[in-house]
Amino acid sequence: MVTIVDRTGEQKEIKWDQRIWSFGKKTTLVLPLDVATSLFNSINTTHFVHTTAGEFVRRYGVVDAPEDWVAEVGMDVLETSPLTRDASRLEGWDASQAGAKTDVIDLKQTPNRPQRGDYANQGDLARAGS
Repeated sequence: MVTIVDRTGEQKEIKWDQRIWSFGKKTTLVLPLDVATSLFNSINTTHFVHTTAGEFVRRYGVVDAPEDWVAEVGMDVLETSPLTRDASRLEGWDASQAGAKTDVIDLKQTPNRPQRGDYANQGDLARAGS
């Protein structure tokens, strides 16, 4: 078993093998070795975040784990210092390829533009566009 901590303090849930692992109101979470190995796999950047300091680091840190497992996945998993996530940056599997800032489209304010065509659901709009 491996005990982890969410360095951002947000206690984001972890989904693995159709199961959800949740921190709840706790600050630490105990995971089986296979789940933790998948979470801390060196090629898995799903659980990395951009910080306000401009770094791209692991979101979770290991508090308690077997020494041989830590040597297998990397010593950087032992970093548990708190960090501040940069909310203006992408987070997830393609976060390392994203630019410094991203534009966010507010879909609630995007105008609905009807398409031309003879569609039964458009009613008068189909005749107006022809």
